[in-house]
Amino acid sequence: MPLYVVGAGPGDPKLLTLRAVELLREADVVAYGDLIPEEIVSLAPGATRVKIGHRREDHQRAVERLVEEARGKKVVILKNGDPTVFGRGIEICREAERRGVPCEVVPGVSAFTAAAGLYKLELTNGRDLRHVALLAYPHFGPDVLREVRADTVVIFMMGSKLAE
Repeated sequence: MPLYVVGAGPGDPKLLTLRAVELLREADVVAYGDLIPEEIVSLAPGATRVKIGHRREDHQRAVERLVEEARGKKVVILKNGDPTVFGRGIEICREAERRGVPCEVVPGVSAFTAAAGLYKLELTNGRDLRHVALLAYPHFGPDVLREVRADTVVIFMMGSKLAE
């Protein structure tokens, strides 16, 4: 059985994809981090719940265990936003496939597109906004913002550093 890495969107259950809801309802095991709301986890009522820590070592151990469980159970790993945007989703799939377990990535609504929609901001428009750069704080130096060649720059994981 495949392992499913599923985008949980920006936290609103109404922004989940139909595929995400379908997989959650069918899941035997659902794994999630601290930022996934209970309203989303509860869409997998019969599933065993597995909390995944943020520390790399904890995350790696949990993924190894979940890959093994996927050999006989439907395992869904929920990732914030979209699993391909700063979410280690592809890394998880590569590990699963390296161990002989197929993997499916289910896209989710990313926080940056949800925020753009909420505030009616154009990220691109085909005229003067043609390029978007996604950066993860603090993984870039002070010169990056000056050097980035994009009309729109989205910085993830700023949190309390925004005022700086």
